[in-house]
Amino acid sequence: MSELPSELRVAYDSLSRCYGVEVAVIAHEGLLYEYRGDASRAEGLAAIAPSLAEGDGVAYRGGEKAVAVAKRGEFSIGLEGDPRALSSYLPQLARIVRGEEIRCAWCSAELDREVISCPSCGAPIPLTVGRCPKCGAHIEEVECPRCRKPITHLGTRARRSHGSLASLVIGIVLSGACTTIAAWLSAPLPLLAASAISPFIAGLVGYLR
Repeated sequence: MSELPSELRVAYDSLSRCYGVEVAVIAHEGLLYEYRGDASRAEGLAAIAPSLAEGDGVAYRGGEKAVAVAKRGEFSIGLEGDPRALSSYLPQLARIVRGEEIRCAWCSAELDREVISCPSCGAPIPLTVGRCPKCGAHIEEVECPRCRKPITHLGTRARRSHGSLASLVIGIVLSGACTTIAAWLSAPLPLLAASAISPFIAGLVGYLR
């Protein structure tokens, strides 16, 4: 028997732990090599996994219980479970199997193999997935699991948006206007200027911290 390709091992160890994956298998020419989940379902998944992927590639079959498969040589891995979850993991699966994992722009850590908890519902998901497959929360920015630097899902450094700052300033000014307009009408000019600029300064300081 030939050796299990390292890319398949990484994909199996990473994605089999994620939300929505009910059964995960490694198969050798259709025979069960390793599995997680129900044994009878695992044997059936191992039997069909090699035939779903053409050549050394990745395949997906939808349905009530979706199946995602990756194949390299004599070995293949199969994931069975929630359709929305498995379909969202396909980009990570394909990149890992091709050896094209997204890396941290700061320290070159392999990010596709990292599993985090959704900040909204706590579901275990791949770090590089853009939207939680359980609750649908959009994840715009995460931290590198090794160096803790903020990164985007393309592996580039996350930067603060000037548009977000502008929205914050506008929100602060508008929210404060309704509560201070009566005082403005009767206040002396120096007090008027101070009351107008203080919400802006407070909001700016809070944003930059």
